[in-house]
Amino acid sequence: MRAVSIVLKLLLKKLSRTGCVVQAQGHQVSLFRTSYILALCIALTSLQSGAAEHRAVLRVDIAVFEYPPLYHTAKSGKFSGLIGETLKQICAEADLDCRFQMRPVSRAYAELERAEVQGLVTVNFKRFKTCCFESKWQYPWKSGLYSKLPVSIIPSNLAGMAGDGVIIVQGWQSPYSYFDDLEGAERRGDLQVHRANSSIAALRMLDRDRAVYLWGGGEFQWYIQQKAIAGLHFKPLMNKPMVLWVTKESPEIAKRFDSGYQSLQAKGLLDTNNLLIEHLMVERYEDP
Repeated sequence: MRAVSIVLKLLLKKLSRTGCVVQAQGHQVSLFRTSYILALCIALTSLQSGAAEHRAVLRVDIAVFEYPPLYHTAKSGKFSGLIGETLKQICAEADLDCRFQMRPVSRAYAELERAEVQGLVTVNFKRFKTCCFESKWQYPWKSGLYSKLPVSIIPSNLAGMAGDGVIIVQGWQSPYSYFDDLEGAERRGDLQVHRANSSIAALRMLDRDRAVYLWGGGEFQWYIQQKAIAGLHFKPLMNKPMVLWVTKESPEIAKRFDSGYQSLQAKGLLDTNNLLIEHLMVERYEDP
């Protein structure tokens, strides 16, 4: 009993440092009563500890653009897609209230650089490294040239396209990242650059022979199948990961997002492309 009493006294002394104090004030407190008070104190301390560990949910505005099947507005009006559903789950894991704002590509880029939004989903371009953190989460992405020509004769450089035309989606950075002198070639008249306001509009232009080539991502194959566009071939030229960019004014958001990603990864809920595993994706994915 003496040993128990000593242990109780030590515990009470420790609890007194956290604000849970038991005083005898001139009379002896029974061991039973002390134990009862101790139990209450431990419960209160546990509640205080739990409250301290709980973190407030942070709102995050993330700019995106229509790019099915990776991310898009579903028929229901909700934000979905292979990447879309994955990012939503990472946000939930990280206590982030992510609001996805659908924008034209160039506006989405500008809003991130002006810090009008906290995040942007796009390719890992150098232009954002000064303003933003890139996420540890990455999705492997390919881009290149589509054409009605056989893959074997689709060129891989500007010189090979001289005298022809190429279609790009307005606001896309990737064609300029791969073809360093695309603007110069257009200015000199070495080739014509046709600009479309969306991915599907660009494919329709190629199908109608507005130009010989179209710069697009591997996911354009989804559009080609959906719209039954025949006779197009794809030559991949660029391999860059897609990431979530977060403004440097929001380091806690970047930290939480990376932590959420690593948590899902550790639980085995992401596949080799860092997308939600199949059965979870099937449950959540919605068609555009």
